[in-house]
Amino acid sequence: MTALQIPLVASVALFAIGIGGVLTRRDILRILISVSIILGSITLLLVTLAGTGAANATVNYSFVLFVWAVEILEVVVALVIFLYLARTGKTDVAELRELKW
Repeated sequence: MTALQIPLVASVALFAIGIGGVLTRRDILRILISVSIILGSITLLLVTLAGTGAANATVNYSFVLFVWAVEILEVVVALVIFLYLARTGKTDVAELRELKW
C-alpha cells in the first residue's frame, strides 16, 4: 500500500464502523459516538486529499473547519439531550416519545 492509500482505507473503515454503530445501536450515547466517528472519518479524508496536492488545499481545509463546527454543534445538542435523559432516567431511543415533533 502506498502512503496515500493507508489514510484513505482508514477513513473508509471508520466511516463503515460509524454507520454500523448508528444502524445497530439503541442507546443514545452510543449513537452520538458513532456520529462523531463518522465526522472524524470525513475530516481524515479531507485532510488526506488536501495533502496530496490533487485538490485545492484551501477548499479542503475550509470544509474541515465546517465539519468541526458541525461536530461542536452535535456535542452541544448531545449534552443537552443527555442531561435531559439523565434527569428523567431514560437512555433507550425507543422510549424518547417526548423529543419527537
